[in-house]
Amino acid sequence: MLRGKEVLQALVHNNRDEYDQLTAQELKEVICEFEECKATKSKAFRVSAKARINDVTRTLADVENEVFLPFFHR
Repeated sequence: MLRGKEVLQALVHNNRDEYDQLTAQELKEVICEFEECKATKSKAFRVSAKARINDVTRTLADVENEVFLPFFHR
């Protein structure tokens, strides 16, 4: 199973021929689709395990702050 940056490299390698065969109009459509998707997406997928761990750690810290801080400020 591929991990981290290997996933992106494999995607590029496996789809390069198809990408190179796209016409200018098809490329424009793909880019527009991507921009629409990117604009509506609120969370990005993290590629590396370290980045995902950092996200989980930050989320747990935020939850901890939301749960415990109100009790300490009474």
